[in-house]
Amino acid sequence: MKSVLALDSYLACERLYVDELMGGRLNRYFSSVLEHVAPEPETRASVIRLLCEAAPEGKRPAQFESWRRRLKLDSAAVEQLVRLLHIQELINCDGETIDITGSSTLWQDYLKSRFRLDALREPRALVVADVMADALKAGAANHRASLSPRRQPAAARVARQIQFAAVCQVVCLISPNLRPRTKGPPPKKQPPVSTPTQTLYACPRSFILRVGCH
Repeated sequence: MKSVLALDSYLACERLYVDELMGGRLNRYFSSVLEHVAPEPETRASVIRLLCEAAPEGKRPAQFESWRRRLKLDSAAVEQLVRLLHIQELINCDGETIDITGSSTLWQDYLKSRFRLDALREPRALVVADVMADALKAGAANHRASLSPRRQPAAARVARQIQFAAVCQVVCLISPNLRPRTKGPPPKKQPPVSTPTQTLYACPRSFILRVGCH
């Protein structure tokens, strides 16, 4: 029996997105595309590295010849690989340059997380938390940009509060092993603070984050 996930908050929607990206249907789709484009694991790892290096905004498109040298393949094999990526709309190639900046955010998020997990061997919990944080920041920025100039300063304050609280909660939920394991008596209870609305979150390293809407 499938469990039903209540998408009743922005955080819940982003958690679903990260789950799908890191191990769900989005992950399986992009992984199958890469396996089709580059069946050899070594070549596939090199392609992921090259695509990640080409992803930052403002960077000049990569040259076809540089890909051929880095992949250590003949021109025909690299041309076939690039053509398949172009057909899947994961890159844009004009015959001489390879550009990834116009590809979807989902694809770029997948590439970054895959590169950090497979090539850099970073802890999965850290990668998941960073992907979630980036998604929350992007969502808050898009919402703020859609508002009128008069409402943007207030929206920016609320967005920062939501980001800090939500990211803190995500790290604690996804990475319980980051909580400190200390011995001794339990910490003293925090005294109540008279604010209109406040929420206390248990954060890693014994930090307490209080978010209030003023």
